[in-house]
Amino acid sequence: MTRFNSNAACCSIPPVQAFYQPQGTFRAYGDFKKVYITGPEKTDKALVCVFDIFGFWPQTQQGADILAETLNAKVLMPDFFEPHNAFSQDDYPPNTPEKKVRLQEFFQNVARVDVAVTNVNKLGLLMKAEGYKHIGLYGFCWVYHKAGKVAILSGSEKVYDAVASVHPA
Repeated sequence: MTRFNSNAACCSIPPVQAFYQPQGTFRAYGDFKKVYITGPEKTDKALVCVFDIFGFWPQTQQGADILAETLNAKVLMPDFFEPHNAFSQDDYPPNTPEKKVRLQEFFQNVARVDVAVTNVNKLGLLMKAEGYKHIGLYGFCWVYHKAGKVAILSGSEKVYDAVASVHPA
C-alpha cells in the first residue's frame, strides 16, 4: 500500500516558478562587491548560499527567496568569482578537449576552493559580529568541485551552525 508523505517541510514550500522575478537586491557586503540579499531586515537568522559554477541564476535566487520567506531569515548569495565571470554554460558539458581544458582552468584559477572557504568564513564571522545568532550555509554542487566542497569544508571551521550541500540534478 502506498502512503502519502504528509511531512510539513515536504508539502508546504512552494515549487519554483517559470519567469520568476527575484525579490532581493544586489549590493556590496563585507569584502564582496556583489551579493544577492533577500529576506527580512530584522532577524537573527541567516543563510549563506554558495552558488554553482554558473553563478547567479533566477532559479537559485528564487530558492533563496523561498528560504528567506519560509524561515524568516536573511539569505546572502555572494559572488565568489568576482572579479571574474562564472563558467559559461556554452562550455558545459565538457565534451571536447578544449571545453575540458576551460573547465579545469576555471577550477584552478577562478573557482579555487581554498579561497572560497576563506571568504565564506570571513563572511560568517562578519555576520555573527553584526548580530546574527543562527547562521547556516548551503552550497549547490556541480560535479562536487565548488559549492559542495566549500560548504563541507567551511563547516569544519565552526563559523556556521549548519552546512548542507545540495545537488539539484
